[in-house]
Amino acid sequence: MPELYFKSKEALFTASNSRSDYPSILAASMAPQEPVSSHNPADPALVLAQEQALVFPSFTTTTAWTLGVALRSHILALPAHKRRPAVISICLSGSSAPQLVFHCATEPGTRVDHVLWLKRKTKTVLRWQVSTWYLHCRLKPTRANESVCVGPSVMEGIEVLAEQFALSPVERYEYALQAGGFPIRVEGVEGVVGVIAVSGLQEEAADHEVIVAAIREFLDGKKEGSGANAS
Repeated sequence: MPELYFKSKEALFTASNSRSDYPSILAASMAPQEPVSSHNPADPALVLAQEQALVFPSFTTTTAWTLGVALRSHILALPAHKRRPAVISICLSGSSAPQLVFHCATEPGTRVDHVLWLKRKTKTVLRWQVSTWYLHCRLKPTRANESVCVGPSVMEGIEVLAEQFALSPVERYEYALQAGGFPIRVEGVEGVVGVIAVSGLQEEAADHEVIVAAIREFLDGKKEGSGANAS
């Protein structure tokens, strides 16, 4: 089977071009070459480890509602200088098109563009089975002896994907490397079962970080509930 090589100046990883292997394309085959920095939110190895640790025991439409409402609360609780009107969506995979099970605006001031970004982020996560922020960080080369991602623009990252996955000029604009698309994983289930997406916050990684915070709080609550029931 032919191999695909992702390159941005230097080769980043190799992967099978079989669609069924996409979960491993940007995950299992991309072991970090250097120690992971616990202080760098743009370290791709840290981002990947973080999202792989946030696994749900189960995920239903009730889960989507509870998590979506909590995510909205997290966004509204941000400091005024960080908060912006945002849109949240949660979709489940497994059909010809993602099934939308939660969608809301956090406050007045959102635009149609936000919804279009949600669709692009969702499509990106479903295809490559990782968060859009991980792709963003992984496709930006680092300077020698620096841990912070620097280098090409997001569009240059898209060009890397377009070249390696033979995306047409139209297709490349259907995906997004901006933060805010996050995979839903369930214990005992292979691959991604859905996507949580946020669009609208101002800072580069803010859409991603608020999703992580909401998921952590949700999962911690589940653990506490299980512990109380056991006792």
